[in-house]
Amino acid sequence: VEGGPGGAQATIRNIGVNRQGLPPVNSIGVLIESGDYTLLENVIIYNQYIGCQTNALGTMFNRVITNGIYYSHMMVNAPQVTFTNCSFGRNGGSENIASSRLVTLQTQSDTVNFLRCQFNPTIPVDHGFVFESYKNPNGIINLTNCHLENIKNGFSCDNQTQLVQRLNVTACTISIGNFSNLSPGTTAYNW
Repeated sequence: VEGGPGGAQATIRNIGVNRQGLPPVNSIGVLIESGDYTLLENVIIYNQYIGCQTNALGTMFNRVITNGIYYSHMMVNAPQVTFTNCSFGRNGGSENIASSRLVTLQTQSDTVNFLRCQFNPTIPVDHGFVFESYKNPNGIINLTNCHLENIKNGFSCDNQTQLVQRLNVTACTISIGNFSNLSPGTTAYNW
């Protein structure tokens, strides 16, 4: 998905994105390359290596479902991204795939909001949220009224991430293994 001239927004509604057979490594179901404030609404993404990746400012996800994802359900490398009523994995769903992680927050992730989202894969995943080369000292990650389960490590990071601050978890139901599994050189502040 690419926005129009000057970063104009795009909208994708009421579609399913399903790959037949084994997805190639690094393939992406939906890639949002540009387009400020792009909206994905009522979208189901199934059988992908990476479910969706956004590099666009202010991307909004409403009722997006990912299932049968091999690596990461969602990759965020953009500021001001909001997820509302989304589901990452389907508890009791039909997939027999153990994803590596549900959400990857990369370098440009800043002010990422999850509102009333479900993080509940059928098969437990190793990591719920992974900070990957995360270098945003002012980043804010908000989880509000979310449900998290079947996750071995709630919040993890790679060894390139030195600081993760302002993680707000409010009114969430959490049934996971370890809340955090950060690299030894990473500092968590305001959690």
